[in-house]
Order: sequence, then structure tokens, then C-alpha cells
Amino acid sequence: MADLQDAFAASSPPQMAVAEVRTLLERARAVLAQHEVGDDDQLFGRSLPEPDRGQTFSPPIRLTSITERRLTGETVFGRFHSGSNSAAHGGGIALLFDDLFGRLVSIGDTPPARTANLSVDYRSATPLDEPLTVEARVAEVHGRKLYLAGTLRQGDLLCAEATALFLTLRLQQI
Repeated sequence: MADLQDAFAASSPPQMAVAEVRTLLERARAVLAQHEVGDDDQLFGRSLPEPDRGQTFSPPIRLTSITERRLTGETVFGRFHSGSNSAAHGGGIALLFDDLFGRLVSIGDTPPARTANLSVDYRSATPLDEPLTVEARVAEVHGRKLYLAGTLRQGDLLCAEATALFLTLRLQQI
């Protein structure tokens, strides 16, 4: 899906091609509709071994180091996540951090948690179609509150950094 989204974002097809793509997508939707399942059984966002987890919003993250307190990985923003001037859209960067932080708090014995606050500081333009390094770490834990911090870099260049507060869910919320 990510490749399709990037191809769509990078194109300006003639009307005949638009009609052909529409027909193909309608056929694909009909095939998938025959296999609809409930929320707990869907693949979207739950295929954890895959870099994109089976969801199509956030750019894929290939994790290179995993501990209970730190994740490091690699990603590339494609044309689907384009803002302007060949740079990634700020919303895509925020989504990347939210997704990475969510993966971090899902490791180990931590009860399920949700984002309560996410703050992103954009330090330089994040390029498209270039390898980037992402890192997330647990900064502090106070009861149900998990304070997280992360960075997005192209080599030595700091593109963005983020902090987040995640709250573990109460038993009745699970």
C-alpha cells in the first residue's frame, strides 16, 4: 500500500489512467470486503513484525535495536508524506513519533498505554526518499505516567525531536 500511495502522490495521470485505476481499486475493495473481520482480528496496524505494522498512514520503521527502554530504527519518508519543497510533512513526522512511542510502551510487562500528550520540535527539513534514523526512549516513569523522548536524524543532522506522555490504562479501560 505504501508503494501505491507514493506512486499516487507522485503522479498526474490522464483521465483514461484515472478511470483504469478507479476500476482496479473498486475490484480490490470488493475482494477485500469479502474478508471483513472485527476490530480484534484485522491486520491493519497489528502486523507487528512488519516495518509498517500493516497500516498505511505512518512511514515504515525497520527496528534495528529493541530493549524495554529504547528503540532504534530506520525509516524513509516517501512522496505520500510530502509537505512542500521535497520535505516530509510535519504531521507525518508527528505520526512517526506517536507510532514509535506506541511500540516502545508495548514492549515487556507494561500494561496497555495511550498517548496523552505529544510534542514535536522541528529542527530542520526532513528530506524525502533518504534514509533516516529514529530513536525512542523511556525518559521517566511515575505511576501510570510514561515520559518518552525521541529523535529523527539524517546522519548527524537532527531533523526533529519529540517528547510524549503516555498513560497506562486502568483495568476497566482495557
